[in-house]
Amino acid sequence: MFCVLEIKPYIALPRFRRRFSKNAQTSIEKVAVRGGAFFYKATAQAEKNGYADLSFLPFYIGAAAQRILPCGEIRQDLPAPLRLYSPRIFPTVLFLNSARAFLQKNRVLFQNCTLGIIDPNGTLQTAVCDFVPLIKSMRIFCENKASYDTVQSEILSSNGLSVILCDTPEALTGCDVLLSPYTVTADGQFGTLTVLRGGKTVLAGEGIALPPEYESRRPAGTDPLLFASALYACCNVLALRNLQYEKFTSL
Repeated sequence: MFCVLEIKPYIALPRFRRRFSKNAQTSIEKVAVRGGAFFYKATAQAEKNGYADLSFLPFYIGAAAQRILPCGEIRQDLPAPLRLYSPRIFPTVLFLNSARAFLQKNRVLFQNCTLGIIDPNGTLQTAVCDFVPLIKSMRIFCENKASYDTVQSEILSSNGLSVILCDTPEALTGCDVLLSPYTVTADGQFGTLTVLRGGKTVLAGEGIALPPEYESRRPAGTDPLLFASALYACCNVLALRNLQYEKFTSL
C-alpha cells in the first residue's frame, strides 16, 4: 500500500470558520484498485504559515507512511515516519519493456547487433532472456558473475548465443546497442538506450499511458510514472508488467 497526499493551500477565513474549514479539508480515504491492494488518498489543509499538520496521518495509514506520493506540490518537509516514495522496481521493468519493443520495431537494423547490458548486481537474468531472439550476441557488465551461470548455460544450449560477462563497463564499448537500466538522467528519466552504430545516440523513455482502469484511479496532479510504480510495487498490480514508454527521445 501507499498514500497519495495533497496539501491544500491556506485560505484566509474569519476565526470562527477556520476550525470547521480545516476539518472539512482534512480527509483520508481508501481507493480500491482492480487486481491489487487498495491505496490511501489523504488531504490536509495548510495553516497560515504554509505548513500543514500531518501528525494525524501515520496512525491511519500505517506502513503506507513510508510511501507517500505527492499530489501536486508539497512545499514542506515530511515529519517522521512519513517519507516520499522512491520507485526502484517498476522503472527498470518499464525501461526493459520499452527497449525490447524498440529492438523489435527496428529488427531489420539490429538483428545482427551485439547488445550490451549494464547490470552490476546481476539482477536481470530473466529479463535478458527476452532479448536473445532479437540479437546476434550479448555482453553484460556484472560484478556478480556467478548470478549468471545458469542463464548463460541455458541461452547457449537453447539458442546457441554466447553471453560474455565483462569486468568493466568499458568492455561494452564495442557493442552496437547499450542498455543502462539503472541510469537516471539529469531530467529524472530512468534508463538509457545508447545506439553506437554510425556514431553515438543516447535515448531515454518518455511518457506513459496507463490503462483506463488505472488512469481513472490516479488523483489529478499525481505523476503517472510514480503512480504506476507504486501500483506495481506496493499494490501488486501485475497487470502493469507489460507497460512501455510511449516513445524514446534523444538526450
